[in-house]
Amino acid sequence: MKKTLFLFFLFIVALHTGAQTTNIKKAQTNFDKAQNYLKQDNYDLAVSALLDAVKEDPSFQFAFIQLGDINRRTKNFEAAKAAYVSALNIGASNSDPRLFYGLAESELNTGDYPNALTHIQLFIKNYKGSDKEFINKANKYLKDCEFSISAIKSPQKYEPVNLGKEINSSYRDYFPSITADGEKLIFSRNIDGNEDFYISNKANNEWNTPTPLSDKINTAKFNEGAQSISPDGSYLFFTGCNRPDGLGRCDIYVSHKEGNTWGEPFNLGSPLNSPFLGFTTCN
Repeated sequence: MKKTLFLFFLFIVALHTGAQTTNIKKAQTNFDKAQNYLKQDNYDLAVSALLDAVKEDPSFQFAFIQLGDINRRTKNFEAAKAAYVSALNIGASNSDPRLFYGLAESELNTGDYPNALTHIQLFIKNYKGSDKEFINKANKYLKDCEFSISAIKSPQKYEPVNLGKEINSSYRDYFPSITADGEKLIFSRNIDGNEDFYISNKANNEWNTPTPLSDKINTAKFNEGAQSISPDGSYLFFTGCNRPDGLGRCDIYVSHKEGNTWGEPFNLGSPLNSPFLGFTTCN
């Protein structure tokens, strides 16, 4: 749905703007300014105008809803939560149930799990729409809240164990991934500034000494890092930097395993990769 969840409230507000939402002229003028800024995707100015609107009219519920939506869209969840609470305080009984969704999502992202659970339950109970993706997302949030509350009440002790000298070395060893059967471990090893992949197989519940993954993937000239292996161990996705076929400085590549041999990796191309530098773990 991409922006659908964010735009839900914005469309509702736009539809109802024709019906006078405030009798205070300055508040309405600032609200209208915010709509123009939103059309330009200028969220900072839209937020500023909406704050001016609610300052002029603290009972302007639509303006608070938009403040919540924009801050949620820009991941400023504390501000989003405060705006949604203000909107509900103005008129919870006649509010669109999707307001509970926005508040619950903001609370979930700020670790306020009990309140998030309450509000996502209210949304699920009162929402009469038919958007299955929207409903599925709400049900996921419900489970996330329940799990988080339970996990906090009964935390599981976590004690990391060093895999020992068979896996770790005097070099930098990092970014491990493991196949679904737990039998193959692949990780990055940086030797004198060059990143390559190493693999270790488990036998008799112990990891064997790692060996270079494949000379078709590892290179002395380029860096290979940030790999991820498919659950069945058949595909390896990784970041390759400064390669001749790269679209940018670092691109995402994939190699397919046939039997015991890894195939030549190929660039996944556009639009996944781009000519921009982006972020990378490669040196």
